[in-house]
Amino acid sequence: MKKAFAIYISCFFAMFTFAQSKDSLTFYKKFHDVPVKYKLEHFDLKGNVKSFYESSTLNNDHDLKVIYEFDTNGNLIQVVNSYGIVSKKFNYNSEGKLISFTTNSKIKRDIEVGLDDNGNIVKLIINNEERGISTLLNEYNKKGVWTKQIHKEENSILQENVYENDIKLIKVLIYKNNEVSETTNFSYEFFSNYVKIKQVSNFKESGYTAITCIYVDYNGTFIYGDLYEGDYLTSEQVDEIVSNFQLDHNENWIKNQQQIRVITYY
Repeated sequence: MKKAFAIYISCFFAMFTFAQSKDSLTFYKKFHDVPVKYKLEHFDLKGNVKSFYESSTLNNDHDLKVIYEFDTNGNLIQVVNSYGIVSKKFNYNSEGKLISFTTNSKIKRDIEVGLDDNGNIVKLIINNEERGISTLLNEYNKKGVWTKQIHKEENSILQENVYENDIKLIKVLIYKNNEVSETTNFSYEFFSNYVKIKQVSNFKESGYTAITCIYVDYNGTFIYGDLYEGDYLTSEQVDEIVSNFQLDHNENWIKNQQQIRVITYY
C-alpha cells in the first residue's frame, strides 16, 4: 500500500538534456542544497514575499503552522509558529549579508556565519549552551555548489554531496565518526509533463533501505512526493496529481496533491 508524505526537495534537481531545457544551469542551481536556508530562492520563491507557511491538504485546520518571515530584500528574518514562538532568528549587516542566526529548539544555539567573496557560507561557528563552541567548514566546487561539510575540532567529515559534471546531484553521503553511515543515490526519469526523481537511501547501522520518489514540473517546482512500498503511481494517477497543481501570479506554487502554501506579499 502506498504511503504518502510531504517532503521538501532542497537537495533534489532534475537532469535535462539540451533539447529539453535551454536554461538548464539555472534549473540545476534552483535545487542545490545549501548549509543554511535564508534566501527566497532557497525556498523556491519569487517576488516580494513577506511570509509563507505550508499545511497538509488532509488536516489543514489542525496543523501547527511554521511561518517564515522575510524582509524587503528577500532575506529570512525569523521562523515562528502559530503560537508566536520563534525558533530561528537571523541577523544581517548593513549590506544585507548574513552574519549570524540563533536557533531556539530544545537547546539554544548562537551561530556566527562566515561568507566567501561569492556569498557562499564557508564557516559556521556554533555556540551551544551545553556543548560549547564547534566550527563547521563548508567546501564548494568550481561552480559554487556545496560539496562537503567538515567538523573542524573533530577533524571529521559530516556530509559529502557528489555531482556529475559539477552540477547534477547523484549521491549524498552522511558520515558518523568519519565513516559513512548513510548513502543516498539519485536517478532521474523524464516524461512529457513532469520529471520523476528517485531517491534510494541505505542506512548502514539498521540495514534499512528507503525508496522515495518526487515529481517536479519542467520548471523544477515540487508537485508530489511518495514513499513507495513496492508499487508505483500509474500514469493516470500522475496526470491527476499534475492537474491539481496550482501556481499564483508570481509562479510560486500554492497547492499540490499533499500541501497548500499560503504566501503573503509586500
